[in-house]
Amino acid sequence: MAFIIEMFLFYPAAFYFLRTLLLQNFPSQFECFRLFIKLKAN
Repeated sequence: MAFIIEMFLFYPAAFYFLRTLLLQNFPSQFECFRLFIKLKAN
């Protein structure tokens, strides 16, 4: 449950950051989402 709350608080800013930072390398938003999940899992 804590992870879900943390994700809702942290996800929007992190996703926007990843999307803008990696736009050339990851043109798909889904790729950014997968990368974010992979980073959060580690």
